[in-house]
Amino acid sequence: MEEVFAEYLDQLFYTGYAEKFKDDNPSAYESQLAEFKNLYSIPKHETSLVYNGTNRNRYRSTATKIRNGVRRANKM
Repeated sequence: MEEVFAEYLDQLFYTGYAEKFKDDNPSAYESQLAEFKNLYSIPKHETSLVYNGTNRNRYRSTATKIRNGVRRANKM
């Protein structure tokens, strides 16, 4: 993941920026790397061979769920 982060920084600024940033300010580099990992890493359960997307409906809007045949329980 660190290689991807370094490539990302080099593309944003200039070639060699990531290495210079790491040498000049290691604590800021590590902090930014940790934030990058949190933002762009894929949760482990989603890369599992048995992952089947069962949490997929949790984040869909109600209209989309109804359109796809998922209905709410009747309220009394």
